[in-house]
Amino acid sequence: MSGYSHTFHACEDFESSDASYFFRLGLPIFGNPYQCLHSVLLVKLSTATEEAVNCGNGVEDLDASDFKSARDGTMTSMTQQHKPNYDSIELSKSYMDPVIGRSSFPSLAAHVYSNGKVQTNRSMTGNGLICSAFLANIDEHKYASVWIFGKSYNLPPWSVSILPDCENVAFNTAHLRQAEQAWLPHQVAMQAEVSLEVRSNIVSVFSWRLFLVGAQTSVFTFESGSPSHSSRHKPSLLLPGVDGSYFSSTWWTSKEIIGTWGGESFATQGILEHLNVTKDTSDYLWYTTSVNISDEDVGFWSSKGVLPALKIDRIRDVARVFVNGELAGSQVGHWVSLKQPVQFVQGLNKLTLLSEIVGLQNYGAFLEKDGAGFRGQVKLTGLPNGDIDLTHSVWTYQVGLKGEFSMIYAPEKQACAEWSGMQIDDILSPFTWYKTMFDAPKGTDPVAIYLGSMGKGQAWVNGHLIGRYWSLVAPESGCSSSCNYPGAYSESKCQSNCGMPTQSWYHIPREWLQESDNLLVLFEETGGDPSKISLEVHYTKTICSRISESYYPPLSAWSRLTSGRVLVDTIAPELRLRCDDGHLITKITFASYGTPSGGCQNFSEGKCHALSTLALVSEACVGNNECAISVSNDVFGDPCRGVLKDLAVEAECSLSSATKEPRDEM
Repeated sequence: MSGYSHTFHACEDFESSDASYFFRLGLPIFGNPYQCLHSVLLVKLSTATEEAVNCGNGVEDLDASDFKSARDGTMTSMTQQHKPNYDSIELSKSYMDPVIGRSSFPSLAAHVYSNGKVQTNRSMTGNGLICSAFLANIDEHKYASVWIFGKSYNLPPWSVSILPDCENVAFNTAHLRQAEQAWLPHQVAMQAEVSLEVRSNIVSVFSWRLFLVGAQTSVFTFESGSPSHSSRHKPSLLLPGVDGSYFSSTWWTSKEIIGTWGGESFATQGILEHLNVTKDTSDYLWYTTSVNISDEDVGFWSSKGVLPALKIDRIRDVARVFVNGELAGSQVGHWVSLKQPVQFVQGLNKLTLLSEIVGLQNYGAFLEKDGAGFRGQVKLTGLPNGDIDLTHSVWTYQVGLKGEFSMIYAPEKQACAEWSGMQIDDILSPFTWYKTMFDAPKGTDPVAIYLGSMGKGQAWVNGHLIGRYWSLVAPESGCSSSCNYPGAYSESKCQSNCGMPTQSWYHIPREWLQESDNLLVLFEETGGDPSKISLEVHYTKTICSRISESYYPPLSAWSRLTSGRVLVDTIAPELRLRCDDGHLITKITFASYGTPSGGCQNFSEGKCHALSTLALVSEACVGNNECAISVSNDVFGDPCRGVLKDLAVEAECSLSSATKEPRDEM
């Protein structure tokens, strides 16, 4: 990659291994990736060399010793070894304002890209250089003011400001989740000065592609079927004989074989790790062994009124226990213990364990060592003559499901399974395959299927896997009324929808559908009711947004040149609205420029309100698929001088008459 990048750090807990990791990804180093920044993903594209930013394509790997030299401030060695890639040094205390001590100074970082000599204590105006910079405040609570390029920049806590020209701020990540709040502090808590001279003799032309969520907030209201239906419209159920149902009146079922079914099964002594056996060819791995039970054992349990139990030290992600083909119980968790009472009969009993994964971990240190399946001892307890250790017994292994191996979810493979008409007993039956036929809804609106009545499994449409489904209900506790965005990420942070299913609706791409005779196949592990599955079309009926006049100009402003310069300080922020493809904005239900209150679908006018707002927004938006309105007094006039104003708009979308097709009534 042509061009140099220079990083100035004040993040004390950065590890050298993390530095090497970030360089391999071609990402700027702002600090410890687990404790510093998670807000921005940027890819630097070189338009001159067309080299991608990744290892093996213009970015060499930097090891721990490289980063140590950078921490010590010795740029020369790194420049010689890795030229013309990255130069990175950490900003030591000597570069900071000496008045501010380490204990009170927030963690700050500046990352600068240029095609020539850059003096960070001087303005970039008129020097003819191509330059971009990132300013980061890694402190979780304190605002900071950074002096760089001859200007002062305010940084909210835990945020990054992007300066595409090393002069004007195009975006700050604090606006990402706080679109309706003013982040600028009343009083700046900390100050620092970055005044290190940066040199580079590599000339390159580059651009930035930013993968960022816009500052504005939009809320989409999905409706089903015809636009005349209310958003409270009850979904049609997938029931035989219901008028307007997309589905056939018949369901078929097929039972999955429990345990060994053939194929490439094998037997060996001991418990093998799940992923090493399956090689990620299936979510499922069967473990089967035999247990001989005597008359004495049965009599002991009967007299005591107890049952023996299977104990496994640790399991991940899902374990199911079968005795003689019948499901005894299950356990779900990340390396949690299992204790399952089991009921044996006299003689030889077949004990089958099913290990399931629900996806693979794709980040984190030493993820290849995490594994899946079972760890530790596997033993039977509660026997009259003591426990039986099954850890080193001979187990027969079988990868995958018989139906999965036979591809009975594909239209051309339907003869590979024994299908029978669904009976009452087949509802809520575990380890069962279900199938039916359905017609595609007319039109071009997105199609979704409701699987909230099912338990856990997988679904296919015309042989295409639409994904795993799992109607897992989240715990009642753990959610908070507010979300504090700054700070390190954890899986319990900013949780919502406690007590609700994690997901109930699943998208079916229109490209996978034909006009009629579409095949739906489901494999259900725990038991579900397919009669309550529904199919709906979704479209966006209501869109809304709120933008402050203090927000940054749109990113498109950076393509507008005036005398060879980008004058973004003269461009107002924009509020943008857009309906789904094939739909138009048909009505503006609310518009206010001033001090509106409330949120989307609950807006109300404030004391300050421009009377012309509704008419001006309607003129700009109604009849269009999308529209953009400048948020400024030049458009709406100034209804209240000296007051920071917002523009809030709510609109309705309808199907365009040019593309209108009749929607099925549901």
